[in-house]
Amino acid sequence: MSVLNRLLLSLLSLSFALSANAADIGLKISAGQNWLSWGDYILGQDLKNGFETIGYSVEPAYMDNFYPQDATDTKIDVYMHGFIPFNPPPHGNKINVMYLYYPLETANTQKFENLKNVSEPEWMSLQTELWDFQLVAVASPTYQKEIEKLGIKTIFVPQFTNPRKFFYEYDKNTAFDILFVGRPGYERISAKWAIESGFNVALFGEGWETQAPKEMVKGTYIDNTELHKYYASAKIVLNDTREDMKRAGFISNRVFDVTASRGFLISDYMPEIEQFYGDAIPMFKSKEELKELIDYYLAHPEERTEKAKKAQQITLSLFTSDLAAQKIMDAIDELRASKNQNSNLDYSKLALKNPWPADARNVGEYWLGLDLENGLKKNGFDTRTYYFNRQFYPDDFYHEAGNLLYMQFKYNRTDFENDDKNRIMYLYFPTEIPDTTKFKNTHDEFKFNTDAYLNDQLQYFDLIATPAAALIPELEAKGHRAVFVPQFTNPEKFKYEYDDTLKSELLFVGSPWYERVSVTYAIENGYDISVYGLKWEGKIPEQYIKGEYIDNNILNRYYSSAKIVLSDHPDDLAQMGLVINRLYDASAVGAFIISEYSPYIEQIFGNAIPMYKNKEEFKQLVDYYLAHPEERLKKAKQAQNITLQRFTNIAVGKQLKQLFENIGRSK
Repeated sequence: MSVLNRLLLSLLSLSFALSANAADIGLKISAGQNWLSWGDYILGQDLKNGFETIGYSVEPAYMDNFYPQDATDTKIDVYMHGFIPFNPPPHGNKINVMYLYYPLETANTQKFENLKNVSEPEWMSLQTELWDFQLVAVASPTYQKEIEKLGIKTIFVPQFTNPRKFFYEYDKNTAFDILFVGRPGYERISAKWAIESGFNVALFGEGWETQAPKEMVKGTYIDNTELHKYYASAKIVLNDTREDMKRAGFISNRVFDVTASRGFLISDYMPEIEQFYGDAIPMFKSKEELKELIDYYLAHPEERTEKAKKAQQITLSLFTSDLAAQKIMDAIDELRASKNQNSNLDYSKLALKNPWPADARNVGEYWLGLDLENGLKKNGFDTRTYYFNRQFYPDDFYHEAGNLLYMQFKYNRTDFENDDKNRIMYLYFPTEIPDTTKFKNTHDEFKFNTDAYLNDQLQYFDLIATPAAALIPELEAKGHRAVFVPQFTNPEKFKYEYDDTLKSELLFVGSPWYERVSVTYAIENGYDISVYGLKWEGKIPEQYIKGEYIDNNILNRYYSSAKIVLSDHPDDLAQMGLVINRLYDASAVGAFIISEYSPYIEQIFGNAIPMYKNKEEFKQLVDYYLAHPEERLKKAKQAQNITLQRFTNIAVGKQLKQLFENIGRSK
């Protein structure tokens, strides 16, 4: 993964880090907190990662103490049922979910002495425990049907892999012809039969030292973060399934880990594997069949590769930790919907509050609001905008809307809102990083924000969304839930449209509310720059001023027709980590941009947007790129691809929709 991609992934993953006083989900993991090599522990961490990736904060608890005294009051608890029982405490507003990733009949009788006189753990012996849960997620479709007969709400959530750990990475130092990874806790027929058939099997797992030829035992443990290399590099990976899991239809997550790594897998026969993978995973029912498969596929590497790729595609489309987490949350949504079906609020509706007048066409934030409304609508929200100069006119739609999105600070009150509504403040353009001392309590004024005060407002929002990455820790330090949501562009407006009558060498669009160093440097270095914006008269020579205003609907033509688009920012915005939408608008059309330096721009765009730190560097960049049009084009394309993939109004609308849904689930 490139440095740029890692940085970009790090920044975007911040957008889902919803910290709060109480986590969204309590996750009970059936392993000790220090059992780092235990499969149940690893599966628990991967499910935790899946929930976090789709936007939830998670508070894990372990077998040592499932109910710690300092645990927060989560609205949802997910119990991962391994080999010990759960007795969830009663809580009227909490949703308890059991995740059965092993069949219950594996339980030892003595471990259930406290469960309502249950004495024999047969197929349905723990039905009394199941009744303590509103939802049971089951990793076997066969087992799921049996539980459904009891009248318990169930969903199929198979075991899974974490694709951020299991991916293709060949390493010659981990390459073996035939590989088996796992403890010999029960008869491992795949390894046993392969060895008995004369094959040299590389064995990893604690306990093989006394059960296999010494030369075949390669190690007792492979770190889970390195395991993908072994799977990807082996010619054949073997798998077999414990009898109780096979009988109950549970596919082991080893199958998903190997195939996600694009390893070629041979497994013992299970109809459930065949149902999902077809012939992508060859299977055996006897020692003779296993030998035939190994002989054949060792001699046919091209078929191994073909089947491994096919199996990988199936796994990544059906069996990841993110998908497992999403299935559970979708089922919880259904539970909440049935519970709230008599509510008067419509959660498909969103009221968007814009802090500018309804006719403020010369203000960038006015257009940002319109583009945001468009992006929300494209993601399925029935959206209506309410403007500041019209007192927001709360009409029937406003009262019915289950979601409220406030842009910026410009409101005297927010405490009149219905607490059942999901409320997000989009702090899209704060003016300074607030010092922590300014947050002694929520009655302190936000003194350096010229639009308004903090006063009592932040406490009324379920979430503060902001493109100012450095502001997030300040908000979180005072208990506010904060999340990164970038500024953005509208690619339907900002598309390439060259106009020869608008062509320019250097173009700057913006007003001199602060020193525009790019304009200053350009004029001092004698460049032919075209400047558009309010209040430039008397500040620069008149020949550079080409107009006061460009309508946002045709701004793309100006960007498309310039050789270089210039950008700069005040120091406080750079400190806050704010990347302004001018960069996204100009790059979306395929314009070449030179910007004042910001590490946050660099995190997103890498070297696709050249940056300067002083007048000398500015001149060097302008001279070089005016003389090298092919390099301008290359970097412009690179920046355009980044913007259109991540920073559009539709992408932000999708993110906000998921955040609103997450808030609704946690209420």
